[in-house]
Amino acid sequence: MKAKGKYGKWEIVRSLPEGGQAHTFLVRNSEDSDDTGLYVLKRLKNPERLGRFWREIEIGLKLAHPNLIKVINFDIVAQRPYLVCQYCEGGDLRSRGVGQGLGAIAGLKFFHSICQGVAYAHQNGVVHRDLNPKNVFIDLKSNSPVVGDFGICFLDQQGERLTVTEEAVGPRLYIAPELEDGRVEEVSQRSDVYSLGKLLYWIITGTEFSRKKYRDAEFDLSQKLHDPRMEHVNRLLDKMITTDPKARFPSAVEVLSEIEETIKMLEQGFNVVSGNVEQRCLYCGKGSYQLVANGRPSTGFGDLETFGITVRGRGEMIWRVCICNNCGNMQFFRPDRTHNPQIWD
Repeated sequence: MKAKGKYGKWEIVRSLPEGGQAHTFLVRNSEDSDDTGLYVLKRLKNPERLGRFWREIEIGLKLAHPNLIKVINFDIVAQRPYLVCQYCEGGDLRSRGVGQGLGAIAGLKFFHSICQGVAYAHQNGVVHRDLNPKNVFIDLKSNSPVVGDFGICFLDQQGERLTVTEEAVGPRLYIAPELEDGRVEEVSQRSDVYSLGKLLYWIITGTEFSRKKYRDAEFDLSQKLHDPRMEHVNRLLDKMITTDPKARFPSAVEVLSEIEETIKMLEQGFNVVSGNVEQRCLYCGKGSYQLVANGRPSTGFGDLETFGITVRGRGEMIWRVCICNNCGNMQFFRPDRTHNPQIWD
């Protein structure tokens, strides 16, 4: 249904679904014939939320990035305060059907663009606090994701709380555990990292879950996508979807570099270094490596000698020998020479 009315120079085209703190309309510029674009106008519902409304405007003006929603115009002193921002014709990720599952590599590349916007916000001291599929939009002009709705964001330099006392922020399946009871004293960029991890899993698989279930058999990416190399993504999620904020990446800046590394690992077919993950043969590509010899000082090197291998200057050396069960290709490893020998346990 078409809604009639104007706010300043902004003529209402039609109503849009309402947000939590604003009436929302699709509008056009009635005073500039050269401006044929459409925009989103948000009109404040509750005058008591003016501070939070102004915060969204302030952040929109401060953050200029192609993966963040742009604030075009505003009037905070009007009888009915409003802001006008970029309109993304593609809708939000959920309505767009992104959650049907993009797959690992395509999903990571798409997610990388989202993280670029969030990383820019983090570099400018802004914590979003409400990252979920309905707050990320598709700009059809650039065919890229755009993060919006900074209405409950947090400026970590100021530490000012604008959310109602004891009000949990963000949707239940995406909110970081430390924010569930509105405990604002624990807000940090690591809270956004948790939500980003849940968002990444949803983009890749189209599945949502509570807390850390991505390691359960039902949700494990290696089993869900039938590819042992998905352990690369699991290890990325290990540093994002964890209940302990200190165990997460500090911010989306660090997430960005890890995403790039993970994409490289998957595109180039690198195996996961682990004693517990199936390793696809690098030679024939059909078989998988089986551990046939594991020599260390505490157990002796008899397994190696079975293969005609004599270890000299044994000391603290650790050897692993794996053979492909299809073509017989052999791989030799020295776990004691790695930066983290525990990855083989």
